Amino acid sequence: MISERTLLILAPPALVVGFKLGGARAETVTDAQSLNKAIEAAVETGESGIIAVPENMRKMVSEKNISAVRKTVFPVLAFYPTLSEWDV
Repeated sequence: MISERTLLILAPPALVVGFKLGGARAETVTDAQSLNKAIEAAVETGESGIIAVPENMRKMVSEKNISAVRKTVFPVLAFYPTLSEWDV
């Protein structure tokens, strides 16, 4: 059992660099496929306590991933606000 989980930030290329410079664990996602693949991997490994996804990508999260997250205690799926000019 993992005793300490990390924050995973999923972000488009324009944002991921800033998160990484700040020391966060961040992965680049550019479309629904890469977003859902990253969420699936994070759920499978169990290393992430929170998966942060840009609000403007909320509709891209698959029902399969939403269902998988709802069935577990961790990770929690959280959405963070973005500026409209960063829309994917």
